[in-house]
Amino acid sequence: MMSLKKESLIVSKCKSGGGEKGVSILLTSLIMSVVLAIGLGLSVILIQQTKMMAGIGYSVISFFAAESGIEKVLFYDYQKIPQDGTRGLCDICNQCPPEECKECQITGTDFLPETCKNATITFHTDIDAKKSYDITAKIEQIDTTFKTTIKSIGNYKETKRAIEIKY
Repeated sequence: MMSLKKESLIVSKCKSGGGEKGVSILLTSLIMSVVLAIGLGLSVILIQQTKMMAGIGYSVISFFAAESGIEKVLFYDYQKIPQDGTRGLCDICNQCPPEECKECQITGTDFLPETCKNATITFHTDIDAKKSYDITAKIEQIDTTFKTTIKSIGNYKETKRAIEIKY
């Protein structure tokens, strides 16, 4: 009789304990999945923020590259005036060294260095291997006044910033 009681006790323990172990594994897997999802979500956000912070630094460098282009054009317009000329902007393709003003082109109806009334000037300058700027300068005569617009686009590591001045 005693052996019958022991067997039924062992059988009842095995039946009731087996189902509870599966539930605990399921709950553990569920909790671990939630923790993993939260961790991956936070890592994606942190990586994006890091890239954005690096982009802000690149943006500043691009801005100053664009500003260098504006300064170069103003220097040639006011300081490198050809003999018998009114301004130096229409003579920039002749005055600026070819390695500094790459692909320098001037178009328009009156782009002679002596008169320089209606012209568009474009060129590209590499500051170094990673930094550069592109220039577009327009001169228009409206009645007796001149309107000059200079647009400079600075580039650094695929980040671009532009500055435009009018005078």
